[in-house]
Parts: sequence; structure tokens; C-alpha cells
Amino acid sequence: MRKLLSFLVLTGLVAVTGCKPAATPTATAPAGDKKITVALLPKSKGNAYFVSCKQGAEKAARELGV
Repeated sequence: MRKLLSFLVLTGLVAVTGCKPAATPTATAPAGDKKITVALLPKSKGNAYFVSCKQGAEKAARELGV
């Protein structure tokens, strides 16, 4: 009985301490003239889906001025 109670208490402590939400990253603006590179890595270059993804990414980049 004592082992079972110890096991339950230990399991409860592990569950409580291990279930914290992850820290959310804060968005920071790039400093000055720092250039950021964003890459799109498709599985296949000839696949129509990934071709349209590339076109959409380029269009969004133009609209955002990057």
C-alpha cells in the first residue's frame, strides 16, 4: 500500500511539473540593415503544388516589399 501511494504521489508531481505550457516566442523586429533570408524547400521542383507554392511566396514577398 505504501509503495502504491508513493508511486501515485510521484506520478502526480511529474504530471504537474511536466505539463507547463511552452514559452511563447516574442516577435522582434530586425535591427537596422540586417537582411533576413526566407527559404521554401519543396519535396519536388516539378510538382504543380510546389510550383504554385513558390509563385505564391514570390507574390507575397513582392507585396510585402521583401
